[in-house]
Amino acid sequence: MTKLVIYVKGGLGDIYPVVSWFKEIKEKYKVDDEDVKLFVDSVYFIDSKYKLMFEAETRKIIHRAFDSFEIIPLSYTSAYDTNYPTPEERRKSPEVNKIKNDFMFYRDQSTKEYMKKQLTEDCILLDFVHTEQAYIWSNGEYRGKLSCKRVPLHFKPNDEEKEMVDNLLKEKHILIHARKKGKAESQEFFNKIVRHCETKSIKCILIGLPDECDINTASKYIIDLRGEILSFEAQMYLIEKAKYMLAESSGFAYHRLYQNFDGKKTIFNWPNHLGDYKYFLCRDHKKNPNHIFFDSDEDHSDEIIKEINKFY
Repeated sequence: MTKLVIYVKGGLGDIYPVVSWFKEIKEKYKVDDEDVKLFVDSVYFIDSKYKLMFEAETRKIIHRAFDSFEIIPLSYTSAYDTNYPTPEERRKSPEVNKIKNDFMFYRDQSTKEYMKKQLTEDCILLDFVHTEQAYIWSNGEYRGKLSCKRVPLHFKPNDEEKEMVDNLLKEKHILIHARKKGKAESQEFFNKIVRHCETKSIKCILIGLPDECDINTASKYIIDLRGEILSFEAQMYLIEKAKYMLAESSGFAYHRLYQNFDGKKTIFNWPNHLGDYKYFLCRDHKKNPNHIFFDSDEDHSDEIIKEINKFY
């Protein structure tokens, strides 16, 4: 009998906390694996544009904690819905208490109806509204927010890839997730940072999709590992081990932020048009002196270069 249902919408970055928190979730609600059902609402499973790029990687993350899961069908999805009020509008609304009692209020009506059918009496639903934010529902009523301790995931590539990554990281380096998600992240934004690293003999290691960001890769200080050059496990291992990373809003970034290591720096570019990162992430990320946050809707390349200079 299902005692706990988990709903998560989004990609790797949204699913990562669910997997990370799952052990403590089971302990909190005194349930076993067979008592839990996971429902994933993601374009990575229902949209052919994204399936080839991300489906396999997303499944690998999920299977770190769950033997199986169910995909929200296309006719019931909220995966494309980005028209809900901003976090700021929610907080200012005089009707906030009324909204909280509107079952799964962030979701499309078809999703709400679909999920209601999955719930038996007294079954608890955890709705992961945003990364690191889950709302608790029971018998159609809002019961508060869930908070759990982070558990970092670790990945082990094969020996050949591990040796390759370890050798790369012996030199001065910065790992760059080359992705244009913020409004200011132009080709020149990345090339400016790369040119500066050249003057400091800092190797720039690129990961991500080759066609997502056009960077001049002619320099001997560029190590272009975008695409399928490395396995997913090797990419995640690289993210764990790199001394310095320029990260984007993605599953790669959350994997990095969850590691809790000292002496390694991460510059986290968050596009503010998606909402204030302090709402999407737990506040202690900001308090960590190894984490530096910039709004990628604005050009902070000069500040990023200054931060790199402080480290190297």
